[in-house]
Amino acid sequence: MPKIVIAEVRSELDGEYDLDASGFTNFELHAIKKLTDLTAGDIGDAFERLDNDVIVAIAMVSLMREGKISGRSPWNSAEVSALWDAKVGSIFVAEDEAEADADPPVIAPDEPEQLDASVLSNGDSGATSRLDSDLPDSFQSLTGDPT
Repeated sequence: MPKIVIAEVRSELDGEYDLDASGFTNFELHAIKKLTDLTAGDIGDAFERLDNDVIVAIAMVSLMREGKISGRSPWNSAEVSALWDAKVGSIFVAEDEAEADADPPVIAPDEPEQLDASVLSNGDSGATSRLDSDLPDSFQSLTGDPT
């Protein structure tokens, strides 16, 4: 499972948090909308495009789930203010080490139809490369796109 990493923001917030987007609560989606103005159907696309507001919002949800942000208006909390004040790049998505260490599938030369097109299109695009492969499938389900 990918992780949201918060680094050099505030010592009590810094750390790695599971990025489980398989089941947002209604309140979590509401909090994301209040922070970003995005509806649930737009979150996956914005995350895929590396929208910074969504990265901050997902960090907020992760901190809420860990009990580090509480209350009924987390988007106005001191913790979220600290996320906004942090340097760009101090909040990012990282692969789970177990997944990163897994060997890629071996495709026999006589079986080209098994080649996943996403493998061909995932070139090194600088800063986006660390997030592109980490988009959880459940973010896509929020957009209604089954892929």
